[in-house]
Amino acid sequence: MKKVIEIHAADEEIAVRAKSLKILSDFRVLGFVTRKSFLTVVMEYYPELNSHDGGNRLVNFWAGREFRLNQQLEEVLEILKNS
Repeated sequence: MKKVIEIHAADEEIAVRAKSLKILSDFRVLGFVTRKSFLTVVMEYYPELNSHDGGNRLVNFWAGREFRLNQQLEEVLEILKNS
């Protein structure tokens, strides 16, 4: 069951963080419910993240500690939704 949560961001930083959570939720809705499956599919579409540093950034995104990957991950979501 989907739950709707509305956030009125106090500033741009909070808005970016909230967007990251929405992106992560969208991946989970598509069936990527484990960190490994998430990393595997993202690294397939963004080979530059298939490195130690890139993997750490993705792990941190999964854990809610990385917020600078939103654009790339939104692109992966669009590809997955349209395939």
